[in-house]
Amino acid sequence: RAGAGLVTLAVPSGVAAVMAGRCAEVMTAEVAATAEGAFARSAEKPIEELAAARDVVAIGPGLSRDDETVDLVGRLAVSIDRPLVVDADGLFACVGRLSTLQERSAPTVLTPHPGEAARLLETSASALNEDRIAAARRLAAASGAVVLLKGAGTVVAEPSGRALVVPTGGPVLATGGTGDVLTGVVAALLAQGHDAFDAAGLAAWWHGATADGLDPAGSGFGVLAGELADALPGAAAEIASRAASIASEEPDGALVLPFPGR
Repeated sequence: RAGAGLVTLAVPSGVAAVMAGRCAEVMTAEVAATAEGAFARSAEKPIEELAAARDVVAIGPGLSRDDETVDLVGRLAVSIDRPLVVDADGLFACVGRLSTLQERSAPTVLTPHPGEAARLLETSASALNEDRIAAARRLAAASGAVVLLKGAGTVVAEPSGRALVVPTGGPVLATGGTGDVLTGVVAALLAQGHDAFDAAGLAAWWHGATADGLDPAGSGFGVLAGELADALPGAAAEIASRAASIASEEPDGALVLPFPGR
């Protein structure tokens, strides 16, 4: 929905048929699984081979915190030489080894919510939220990655200290799965050639603007993650149309992007 041409979902052995039935547009690739059905250490080389044939890799949503999987992800995060988006349980695998991400040669984007960011920085979510920009900058400096810190006033920061605050989005994004949609949008934009900071910032703005458009009455609830994903193309078309209209009315070239539906 965000513009990726082909998507391959790597899954533990035994569940490919189930996943293929849930989303026919996504290809699946089975790799070795533990007895509990999580990713096994022996999946490392097959996953690296899959990644080598792709433009970008996203890792984390639905991954599990199995000890063997955590160890696998920690190694993959360093060895995969493609742009990488790390979210959810992928971030859990980075706890205590953030600095290893600085060894990566390709761009990296981390997409934590406050609880995940607090765990990575060894602090509390409440302390982190006292200065979200400073926290995002600290996490970016420690990891060498672009950080997309989700929450009220999403912050995007890079290791140099450059940061932006995204004004779109609201309470409807608190439902399960919407953060996974954001991971997919970031990955799609990286695959289209955007650099990591631009991909993260645009993804967060687009994701939030789409959510705003699905909640015109401001109810703050009732939007499902699947609905959010399905609405991304329409929101993009509306944003582009309004941007073109505003640009034509601004002779000095100034461009203001209003909230969709407002």
